[in-house]
Amino acid sequence: MTVLVLNFHHRNPDMYDMPNWIRKVICEWLAWILRMSRPGKDISREFLLRKARMRELESRHPPSLSLLSNVKDVDNAIPLNDFPPLRSIRVDDGGFTSVRNELLAILNELRYITHKIKEDSEASEEINDWKFAAMVIDRLCLWVSALYMGITTAAIFFSAPHLVS
Repeated sequence: MTVLVLNFHHRNPDMYDMPNWIRKVICEWLAWILRMSRPGKDISREFLLRKARMRELESRHPPSLSLLSNVKDVDNAIPLNDFPPLRSIRVDDGGFTSVRNELLAILNELRYITHKIKEDSEASEEINDWKFAAMVIDRLCLWVSALYMGITTAAIFFSAPHLVS
């Protein structure tokens, strides 16, 4: 079990994607049963049931793509022809297109930077999920081994012939 805990602890999104069943069973329900919590995350029974209902509803009725494009950063690079005209800048036709090209280049660089920051944030969140799953399994192993040691110790004491008489 120690090898499994260490394996989970050192996983990252570059090597493994966390399956949904691990996220649901270990990080949510087993953590709730073992009374474990994460800072900033609610793991109450009501929250877990509400979250399960939301997953079921999303699987039956997927959200619209237009709504998702507003919430998520869908890569919709602005083509050169769709760029709004800049009336306040009075330059010749070649200068105007170079300003437009510079603004488009800046916009694409900003999109790249924000995409990279979001990607790093999501990777960090998944690494934290793997580490929390490792903590939950470690706590489960602690309880199982403590229960096993208690039961076997009691069984050994009660099987001694001079204690039973």
